[in-house]
Amino acid sequence: MFWYDFSFRSLTAAQDGRSVLEHAGIGVELLRAPQAISEQGCGYVVETADFDGADALTLFLSSGVRFRRVFRQFDNGFVEEAGHDLF
Repeated sequence: MFWYDFSFRSLTAAQDGRSVLEHAGIGVELLRAPQAISEQGCGYVVETADFDGADALTLFLSSGVRFRRVFRQFDNGFVEEAGHDLF
């Protein structure tokens, strides 16, 4: 299993993203960005389960939520940039 981490530069922006997903009934967590992501200038992530990633992306785009990038984080801690398979 893996999670999609949508990265944000600020806590406020991440909180806005979390609110949009929660309002739509998508399970989400707001977390400090893992080291692999924070090294790229991102401070916070909104994390969703793998099966909610595409819906989260659609909601963010349709509601104007401005995330920075999308990453896939696996149980073993491996993180890779996602995106091409979500668009």
